[in-house]
Amino acid sequence: MKTRLNTRLRDMLMRHARDARPTYREDEAAQVAYAVASSLVRSCVESMFPPKDMRLLRKYQVATPDYCILGCDLDTSRVVQFTFRSDDEGPLAPDRYCSSRSIPFTAETVSAIDAFEKAKAVVTDIEDRRMTDYRALIYAAKTFEDVVEVWAGAEQLRASICGSRTQVVALSDDVVARIRADAELVSA
Repeated sequence: MKTRLNTRLRDMLMRHARDARPTYREDEAAQVAYAVASSLVRSCVESMFPPKDMRLLRKYQVATPDYCILGCDLDTSRVVQFTFRSDDEGPLAPDRYCSSRSIPFTAETVSAIDAFEKAKAVVTDIEDRRMTDYRALIYAAKTFEDVVEVWAGAEQLRASICGSRTQVVALSDDVVARIRADAELVSA
């Protein structure tokens, strides 16, 4: 018996597709670009707000890690923003809201941020295409078995999607044969 897909089951399959994300070689390039950009941004912020001074201000609760840094390349007057992955990862800075101050960035820092943004865009594009493919499969399929035929990884969800099929009544082979024979007599 095939399991017909409904909205809840399709959502479950989409979550599984998103969670079962493979690692792309482009991920590594984005990680390296992030590491370079974050260290350069941190050094620009720390040159303006020395860590020793910020630790003292933090003691009096007037400095916090700033994860969202707005900067300006002084040579070109170009404004760029860099966001650290977590709140605590950013350098200590005097309390202000995200992007409420502009930090002077070097041209090297701006180019590192640009490289990271490009690498991140490549990974995002790959992931968007991947999820579009899975969405097309999951929403075009009528049954769970149709999905498994194309995407073997969906088999991991069989127990939660199909459940355990149990018969209400256990029938012997003799009983099944008599019912089938009876159905043939009725239809004749």
